[in-house]
Amino acid sequence: MSKNRRNFSPEFKTKLVIELLESGKTLNEIASKYDVLPKSLITWKKQFIENASIVFEESVPSKKYKDEIKEKEQKIEELEKTLGRTVMESIKAKCFYVAVKKSRYKSQRLGFYVGLD
Repeated sequence: MSKNRRNFSPEFKTKLVIELLESGKTLNEIASKYDVLPKSLITWKKQFIENASIVFEESVPSKKYKDEIKEKEQKIEELEKTLGRTVMESIKAKCFYVAVKKSRYKSQRLGFYVGLD
């Protein structure tokens, strides 16, 4: 009999670790309350504490990436507008072509009937 491994979101893990650190509850109380293994809580707490200093580091890389994302979103928006204009021009050209073709066909038919052939 195999058990399926459960995956917990980072938000859920953070919530449990913060509750563990702030409340006066024991590790086993919180583990049983949320139906997780105490060993998992110990691991999450360790990871949380080890990575806590990241919060206070300069966020140059994240700011850089956010700026890049913003630039790329603007570029995508410009390209979408250009694509929209191109599609509309293509549709207009196709309509014009069809209209010219129909008018030539009509004039040829009219010429045939009138005897201007």
